[in-house]
Amino acid sequence: LGIKYVQAHLPNCNPMDKEHFDEYVNCTIRAIEVCGMLGIENAVIHTGWMDGVTKEEYFEINYNALKPLFPAMEKNNVNVLIENSTKANMGEKYFFLTGREMKEFIEYVNHPLLHACWDLGHAIVGGHQYEDIMSLGDDLRAIHVHDNNGKGDEHVALFTGTVNIDEVINALIDSGYKGY
Repeated sequence: LGIKYVQAHLPNCNPMDKEHFDEYVNCTIRAIEVCGMLGIENAVIHTGWMDGVTKEEYFEINYNALKPLFPAMEKNNVNVLIENSTKANMGEKYFFLTGREMKEFIEYVNHPLLHACWDLGHAIVGGHQYEDIMSLGDDLRAIHVHDNNGKGDEHVALFTGTVNIDEVINALIDSGYKGY
């Protein structure tokens, strides 16, 4: 029918959960393989979450969780995109709340198929958009578009909440965003 799938979401597993790490690796690799079969170039992933870790520990643990995915990413030519979240969802367990943190991690990992997905609804709760999108620059490969009241991650339709779509559109234009 001429439909092109432009992004997928990888399984929502926690690679920082040591008990289920092998399951995370196996199901995520399989999902990357399926993306390759379907011609899906971008697959969004939630990195791990855990209480009581520093940002440096968080980066190291998540880098080690992504390393087993690299061969599948390369073989199937699939970009894996880390996604921002919000303290409303994750509290202090997650460090990718800003574009700057995401860019820092992407540079830390330094793999040509690791990039970013910016979730508008998650960012609304944090009260920011423009600066974060600009921080991601050409590493921004996808966006998740939904709205909310600015207090919780409600995933409601665009224009039924508080997202400032003008700010988002201007950031996408100013950053040179080329994605869908």
